[in-house]
Amino acid sequence: MEAKDFEKLMYHFTQASTPEELQGVCDEIGDLTDEQRVIFTNLYETRLKEVLKRSDELMTVARLRMKLEPVTDYLSMAYVADRFFGKSRSWLANKLSGKATPLNDEERRTLSSALNTLSKELGEAAARISS
Repeated sequence: MEAKDFEKLMYHFTQASTPEELQGVCDEIGDLTDEQRVIFTNLYETRLKEVLKRSDELMTVARLRMKLEPVTDYLSMAYVADRFFGKSRSWLANKLSGKATPLNDEERRTLSSALNTLSKELGEAAARISS
């Protein structure tokens, strides 16, 4: 059995939507040799871990986006990306959309610091205007 056959079997296993389909896949798995079952199990576990990792990443991104939502309408993320990260708007947009790996801890600290800096600068500008 080749790798693509294991992938196909795994796909059928995850897509089985009726008891009959699931039984058919289980029968195929039952026909595997012990060595092939180990390969199938390892492949399935690896794919499952990948899906769980990606799910965790997307949840992290979603939580961060919810926290930023009140300011993203009026805050130029292109400006933030350029000034504080030295990166393009699309780099930050991809990080905040889940299209790229989420912000790491250091990048999150940089973003937090950037927002604090902008807040301070806005407060100082407001104070200058009112005096």
